[in-house]
Amino acid sequence: MTKPVGPDFIDNISQEVESFYFQGSNTCTKV
Repeated sequence: MTKPVGPDFIDNISQEVESFYFQGSNTCTKV
């Protein structure tokens, strides 16, 4: 079952990446 990449999928991925990146940045800047 293959379906094109939809907005939901992109949103999900970007959210995960954002939170991960944000966590990393936070750990670096404020300890």
